[in-house]
Amino acid sequence: MRLKATIQRVARRWGYEFTRVRASDPELDAFTTQKRLVAKEDPVIFDVGANVGAVSSKYRSIFPGALLHCFEPFAPAFEELRRAFVADSRVVAYRIALCDRVGSARLNINRSSMTNSLLATDCRAAKYWGPDLLDTDGQLDVETATIDAFCDEASIGHIDILKLDVQGAEYAVLKGAERMLDRHSIGVVYLEIIVAPTYSGQKSLQDYLALFASRGYELFDCYNPVRWRGRLLQTDNIFVSQAILDEYEKRVP
Repeated sequence: MRLKATIQRVARRWGYEFTRVRASDPELDAFTTQKRLVAKEDPVIFDVGANVGAVSSKYRSIFPGALLHCFEPFAPAFEELRRAFVADSRVVAYRIALCDRVGSARLNINRSSMTNSLLATDCRAAKYWGPDLLDTDGQLDVETATIDAFCDEASIGHIDILKLDVQGAEYAVLKGAERMLDRHSIGVVYLEIIVAPTYSGQKSLQDYLALFASRGYELFDCYNPVRWRGRLLQTDNIFVSQAILDEYEKRVP
């Protein structure tokens, strides 16, 4: 999500192909789909990898009554995120990196802050994304938590939408949410999956499909594919619990 937005501004000349969503094509818009899937006026939404809050603002517009928990470990982005919602009591920002463990981790600070990641940049990344975007300029120790531990501490029993955009580390966030996923206490998961070698240790598309299948979640659809020379580099995806899917199919003929 964030990586795609960055690349769109700088990398047309490298031969990237982007699928544009037309206003007349709402089926291809991930946020329209989420609005249709979650038939609640006040959903609980986790924006993990919130950056400066662009996606949170989008959720705020389509779910005015939502309670948003926004997680962003990089201090400059976090401060901008916090300022953007300082007057909104239903948006809470945390300077925490969610992953698969409670404690701390080292965040890689890249040339483009939108590509910051708990994973190191793969030596092959520039081949697919062009120079500079993923070059690492430094590292920062950040606080980490798991979704399971956070929800226990905050007494959150259900997440209606879990949005993940943490630059290759999405699998670790899901591993830290195993109890919530096992109970189907997360309704919709909207996440970026990077397919091309971009970060060291990133999981494959097959790994994600297997993880969700093992917990009874289904792939609903894929959005915003980015391709280079005909090869898929990344895609945004929606996975849903069986309960969400059953309810959706009752409402939509």
